[in-house]
Amino acid sequence: MKPADFYKKIGLLFVSLLVLVAGLSRIHLFQDTFYFSAATILLFLIFTIGVYHLAAKAVHSPNKNLYSTVAISSIIVKLILMLAMLFTYQAIAQPTSRLFLVPFIFIYLVFTAFETSVLMKLAKPKK
Repeated sequence: MKPADFYKKIGLLFVSLLVLVAGLSRIHLFQDTFYFSAATILLFLIFTIGVYHLAAKAVHSPNKNLYSTVAISSIIVKLILMLAMLFTYQAIAQPTSRLFLVPFIFIYLVFTAFETSVLMKLAKPKK
């Protein structure tokens, strides 16, 4: 996947998720979730861009294991990042409801699916 294509797709994903989260925050049950959800989107956006650049370099590396290492490491780091965000938010904001998890998990799954798609396209040999 070319960088221009990647940035177009991730830009569209970013805007779409922000609009979705803004709309969701207008629902009474999710009023308090907007800032945490927006921060989650921003953090996963930055993380995904970093993984893309690392993987794009690793795919052309003479070390054939480097690409696999980047892919597996990104999964582990994203899980640790996700848990750290949840525990930090829980400690600081002390939400009365666990509904903040709904948009958070949705955002996590969307970015994970996007990242997987990008990594699969990067790994495909050019014809």
